[in-house]
Parts: sequence; C-alpha cells; structure tokens
Amino acid sequence: MLFLFFSHDDRVLSRVQILHSFLFQLLKEDATLRPEVFRSYSSNERKFSSDPEWVRGLLSQALRDAEVFVVVDGLDELDEKIRGPFARDILAVLETCSQLRLLVSGRDETDLRKEFTSKRALQLRIQDHNSGDVKRYVQAECKRLVDSLKASGASNETCEQIRAASATVLQKTGGKEMAFLSWVY
Repeated sequence: MLFLFFSHDDRVLSRVQILHSFLFQLLKEDATLRPEVFRSYSSNERKFSSDPEWVRGLLSQALRDAEVFVVVDGLDELDEKIRGPFARDILAVLETCSQLRLLVSGRDETDLRKEFTSKRALQLRIQDHNSGDVKRYVQAECKRLVDSLKASGASNETCEQIRAASATVLQKTGGKEMAFLSWVY
C-alpha cells in the first residue's frame, strides 16, 4: 500500500518530490525492486532529480505487475499548479498498472473533479445527509479489495494497512462539508 496524506503545509511540494515519496515507499516494501531502480537512478541522476515524467515512468515500471492500493488524502491542499499535473501523473500510472487501485479524497474543488471524471472513477460528494452511505460504500470496497488481495497471498499486515488507511480517509473527510472521494478502478 502506498499513501500520501497532504496538509496545508505541503503546498510547496513538487511533483518529483511527491512521486519520489511513492517510489521510496514501494522500495521499502519490496527490496527486490531496489537494484532495478538504482540502475535507473545511476544512469539518469539528473532526470531522477528533476523530471516528473521520467520519475512517473520509473514508478510505473516498478509497479507494473504489483497489486497495490494507493490512498491520496487532502489532494486539494496542494497548490493548484501542482495538484492537476500530479493528478494526471497518478492517473497515467494507473493506466499502465492494471492491479493498482486508487482512493483520493479532499475538498470538492472544480479542477480536481474535472481531473477524476472518467468511466473508471466513482466520485462521491460527502455531505451530512449521505456520509453514512459513503462510509458503508468505502468499507465495502475496501473489504472487496482486501478479500481479493488475501486470495492473492497478501499478508495480514498489508490488509490491515489498507483497512487503516481507508478508515483514516473516512475520518478526515467525514467532518468536511462538500468533501469528495474518488475511487478509481
């Protein structure tokens, strides 16, 4: 599981820094990827440090066959100049990684709603009158994902991390008026 929980303090992050966070989490979880990533880094240090498209390609390559659950909370907290391109980065990774599942949450911002409008995305606006339904839906989807991962041999620790991350997202969005969740398949 890969996760990012943004706050207002993270407005100045670059796309490369954000993609590095995903990559480093992945390398921590799967040490067998380290030699491949190190070779790429060694032959392209400048691109590794400054080219978000190159880092996105490296992340896609590392994730290509992995069943991974990605949680991004507080995407609206990033500067508008960064969050749109980052949303497109993560959606591009999703396109190349068929086993990746993505849950995004944050305030309902027009630019983000536009980025996550697709045939593969379910967007939910959380308000007082539907928060219980949204909670049940996210819990059901999380259970479906965890059951699928268990059937594929995922560890109990991984499954518990997914449950905890979805609970954290629900807790953080539950009190926000006009929050959104986008579950991308």
